Amino acid sequence: MAKTKVSVVIPAHNAENYIVQALDSVVNQTLEDEIEIIVVNDASTDRTVDVTEEYARKTITAELANRSLVIINNEENKGVAESRNIGIAVATGEYIAFLDADDWWDETKLEKQLNVFAVSNDKNTKIVFTARGLFDFNGNPLGKIIETPEYTDYKHMLKTNSINCSSAIMKAEIAKSVKMDYPEYAEDYIYWLRILKDGGVAVGINEPLLKYRMSKTSKSGNKLHAAKMHFGAYRVIGVPLYKAIYYFMCYALEGVRKYS
Repeated sequence: MAKTKVSVVIPAHNAENYIVQALDSVVNQTLEDEIEIIVVNDASTDRTVDVTEEYARKTITAELANRSLVIINNEENKGVAESRNIGIAVATGEYIAFLDADDWWDETKLEKQLNVFAVSNDKNTKIVFTARGLFDFNGNPLGKIIETPEYTDYKHMLKTNSINCSSAIMKAEIAKSVKMDYPEYAEDYIYWLRILKDGGVAVGINEPLLKYRMSKTSKSGNKLHAAKMHFGAYRVIGVPLYKAIYYFMCYALEGVRKYS
């Protein structure tokens, strides 16, 4: 497979306790291709910037010629969606992947995902995503894996959001063609729906290559709030009310199955 470059966008707000683990999991990827790490510090009030800058000085050395780290500082808190947009805009890789600062990856993740793109004969493959293992707030394994389907598309995604943001990678032109907005809703879910709406397919790797921390402060941590955001996404996309109710019922049933 020809050499390529992957840009990894990491929005970070008050992530001093987690970001080194996230950065290590990117730097230590088995992928030999170039990886550009873009940390978007979203006006953190803790030592996120100091920790990241120290990491860059000590880790991103001349011996790591195929790894680079860029830090962007938001002067005011813009939220995770706009922070990702900022990272996407400056990314120079052929592929863009997302990673939240409190999550981390299996070392084989990017290599396996690029292999999927390489062997896929379907030009409509827009996104490659993975299963995830769940960890508690302190990073201890919960013994639970959220599996992925072999593939998903727009119609299936209306019934359930199979794509976790920290597991997704796509070609840069796809990532840059749509913005993440409507942060009051599930902005990443709306993003996937927009990308897949015109017939695109997302391919799942059913391995827990994402290590997902069940953060106390994550928007998805409150199930009622998450449900409201999910239903709001239907309205943003323009799904008729009667269809939105049907798809929401599918979403609720899948949620019970997924987390029970």
